[in-house]
Amino acid sequence: MLYQNFTLPKGDSLTFKITLVDAETEPDNIFFTVKKNAQDKTPVIQKYIGNGITRTEDEDIAYEVYVPSNETDDLELLNYSLAIKIIYGSEENTEVEGKFVITPERSSTLEVNND
Repeated sequence: MLYQNFTLPKGDSLTFKITLVDAETEPDNIFFTVKKNAQDKTPVIQKYIGNGITRTEDEDIAYEVYVPSNETDDLELLNYSLAIKIIYGSEENTEVEGKFVITPERSSTLEVNND
């Protein structure tokens, strides 16, 4: 299993790629799940193929995961737990675990006043 952490300012979007190394066939599904902690039943963010996860046009079997900014806008400033599961038939494997850290919003540089 791999460990991957993401740090994201509150209200920002996130895009990343998942490449299935040595995969011979496409999976039935992929789940990217973020919860307050690993024991929680209800995710605060969940993406899967057709809902935030899309196949890329690479030669490899690869997917892009997209979490829009409106889904991180209301999150508390916490260290959430994340998991990426790959599904082939009845076989579910958690391939990646880690932290999904929400930090304070970035300050805008567009509001500079030089009066």
